[in-house]
Amino acid sequence: MRRWIAMGMVVMLAACRGDAVVSLVGEWTGTDTDGQTMQFVFQTDGTGKWVVDAPGLVDTVTLRYTLNRDTVPHHLDLARFDHGPLAGATLYGILAFDGDDSFRLDLEPGPPGAGDRAPRPKQFTAETVVFTRVR
Repeated sequence: MRRWIAMGMVVMLAACRGDAVVSLVGEWTGTDTDGQTMQFVFQTDGTGKWVVDAPGLVDTVTLRYTLNRDTVPHHLDLARFDHGPLAGATLYGILAFDGDDSFRLDLEPGPPGAGDRAPRPKQFTAETVVFTRVR
């Protein structure tokens, strides 16, 4: 009997370990290849903020996001920017988590609702930004 209980516990622990899903919700910071610092704040309701801190420009843009975890790498779409040069556009991205507190992100702009015709990056490049969790 003890052996069956021990085996059951091992199976449960192994299943839990392999199925952990990293949450995108929270505050993340990264620096692009031009040295511009940016921060994303993702909420549970699909809304977020993008804070850009570049020389001569500090701006916060609100947005909506969708994350498709069924793809590898994951697809992250950012849309409905409230103002600025991206208002009316959608950013189509690929995202890969590197542990619980880091992810890589590559984005390309395109028209809203492009679906399968979206100009989504096919792979990570030198332009990929690494974000780390702030909280």
